[in-house]
Amino acid sequence: MRFPFPLQFAFGVVATIGFTPTMAEETADSQSVIQAVLQSLEANAISDAADAITQLAWDHPADARLIAATLKTATVLEREGEVDRAADLSHRAAHWLLNGSPEEVSIPDAKRDTIWLLSARRLNRVARFEDALVWIAAIEKNTAFPSAEFQSQVHQLAMQVAAGSLDAQQPALAARSYQIAINHAGDADLATARLGLAWSRTLSGQDPAAALQATESYLAYHEDHVDVPSALLLQLSCLTQLGEDTRVAEVRTQLIERFPESGATRSAVAAYCDARGVPATPASIEPAVASYLTAFMTDEEPELAEASLAFLTHGLYAGIECGKAKPERIYASRIAIVDETGQTATQVLQTLMEADRVAAAERVAIQWLSPARHANDPKGDTDIELCAGVREAASRWAGRTDRWLLLAHAASESDAGLSPESSEYRAAGRCLAVDRLLAESLVQMGRSREALLWWRSIVDQHAVDDFPTLLRLAEVASAAADRTEAHQRLAAARRAASSTDAYPTATSLVDLLDAELHIRDLRFDESRSLLERVVRAAEASQELRGRAQWMIGETYLMQRQYQPAIEAYRLVEGISGGGVWAAAALRQAGGAFEQLGKTRQAAVCYSALLSRFGDSPHAEGARERLAAIAPDPSLPNAPLRR
Repeated sequence: MRFPFPLQFAFGVVATIGFTPTMAEETADSQSVIQAVLQSLEANAISDAADAITQLAWDHPADARLIAATLKTATVLEREGEVDRAADLSHRAAHWLLNGSPEEVSIPDAKRDTIWLLSARRLNRVARFEDALVWIAAIEKNTAFPSAEFQSQVHQLAMQVAAGSLDAQQPALAARSYQIAINHAGDADLATARLGLAWSRTLSGQDPAAALQATESYLAYHEDHVDVPSALLLQLSCLTQLGEDTRVAEVRTQLIERFPESGATRSAVAAYCDARGVPATPASIEPAVASYLTAFMTDEEPELAEASLAFLTHGLYAGIECGKAKPERIYASRIAIVDETGQTATQVLQTLMEADRVAAAERVAIQWLSPARHANDPKGDTDIELCAGVREAASRWAGRTDRWLLLAHAASESDAGLSPESSEYRAAGRCLAVDRLLAESLVQMGRSREALLWWRSIVDQHAVDDFPTLLRLAEVASAAADRTEAHQRLAAARRAASSTDAYPTATSLVDLLDAELHIRDLRFDESRSLLERVVRAAEASQELRGRAQWMIGETYLMQRQYQPAIEAYRLVEGISGGGVWAAAALRQAGGAFEQLGKTRQAAVCYSALLSRFGDSPHAEGARERLAAIAPDPSLPNAPLRR
């Protein structure tokens, strides 16, 4: 801190304070202290001089010589770097000067004010802001300020004390100091002092109405000042505390429109976003905020990396609502980098669906699912890790909404054999849950060969050994792997089935899959033996047992044993209780009858299918066959002859 007065100032005070003929005799204590101080100073024993002074009580009767000696000691201490002790002695001198009797302390007003100013400076230097303000206030109260230069010095010191008080989180003290600074500010400094008062009152939180008044006073007098954006931000804070929502929106819009690139606008928009969290719908964002988020947040924006998730979701929704692809991409990319849990990503996709922004939800999900499209970071960096939580959220959303094609596309852009321990795996936002969904999507799309690579990795690299996973791997291995691997995977699933009670139908599911594998090997008798075991299994569901019985019919049909096939198909409905397998059995039984040349019985099967399972996928085929064989018109539901 700069001191306008030289450190030798106090020595001058000793010489100029002087003594008047009316001054009373010093007390014995004062005389001894003064003598001790002067001797110590003469001997350069500054610490002893300071100790002698500090032994005196604060209400000790003071005179001009004691004050002068105290100031002289403080000046020497300050010169030697002991600023704390110098400040304390100056504080004492100023106190004795204020409280001493006029008869014993006769000092001109100008010298008195200078001593108070010096004491305030030294106290401010050591961050004793409240004590410093005592002497600034004393000058304010007792001085006529004949000198413009002295008035400027008081203003500058008051500003310094106020700033220090704010840094020390003492806003009420800062407000008092700024008020004094305002009283003595020149035209060039008045705006800063008024804004400081507004800041202090706002930060104190004690009286938002008074803070608002101070802020609006600044704005009324200094509408073109450089700090108007900061004042508008203060006004927003005060109005928010007072619950004046309509004016809050008006001031925020004014700030955005007048100062779109200011830090105050950025803070105001961030506060708006953080207070609202994830919006209920993209359309609920204030138009001015949406405009700001899409116009001034670009991939070069340096503060975007520090933005909150609430800010980023508002930006994403604003881009969607305003139809601007670039902001949408930028904000979605940033969410994927910072949303560690994936909760925000889940909420975003859900909100977009509820708001009927289905296409937007798909675009965002694709970006979160696909590292190739995401490019990891808006600026093109490739070493920033995507959050697995975000990719998992997008994957689960796609699975829940049957968007298997999106997942399958993401799977095609990912390396199924990537080690879960590798940095590339983590950087791509991969985790076991994501890999499962990518693998399942390929199954759902009928891409068994690609799915096999993923399920192998899940079992072999992730070391997953639960029954459903092993069964799924056995299934795709049966369809796409060689027979040796297929049987090995099936054996692993059977071992898992025998060691778990969590899946009562586990053994039946394995038997069913084993039967399918035997069918592919043309081992029909072994296949039927396994299927009959499923049909007899009490723990198996009707649907599972009906499927097994239908497959028995299929084995006979493949062997062209049509009558046994028909007998097997006739049992399906009684076992399954109706449904898809009963409809399929009627369709196949009709075909078997046709092979035997029994078109009337075939027509009965087809007609029964149409009357009882008209919405079945097999109904159209039955209708075509029924028309082709031209049955007797007397049959139920038979087409009429023309």
